[in-house]
Amino acid sequence: MTEPWKLHRSEGPSTSEEAAYSIDAAGLEKIVLEAIKSFGPDGCISDDVQDYLEARNLCYSSVTARYSALENKGMMFRNGDKRVARSNRRMLVMRAAEYEKTIPHDELEEIEAML
Repeated sequence: MTEPWKLHRSEGPSTSEEAAYSIDAAGLEKIVLEAIKSFGPDGCISDDVQDYLEARNLCYSSVTARYSALENKGMMFRNGDKRVARSNRRMLVMRAAEYEKTIPHDELEEIEAML
């Protein structure tokens, strides 16, 4: 689980701190990871994740803020390949950690248990 104190700046406004303590970061991380996993070894870009989660009515920033936490925890990775997004800009492709050969399967299960 991502600790709430990691979700806001210490010198930021009080509303940012309140928001950090009011969200279910672990729950959001799990939802976003499910979305990324659904694309299999081909991976996805943020536009794909947003489309996949459209019915859940999650705001853009609630979803995109989870990418860094998931990557830092070793749950997903970006190896540098890119795809063109709706904006016609290139976005990094994200893949679930199970598709990266360098993470042993038993270590992946330990990481997933933390969520």
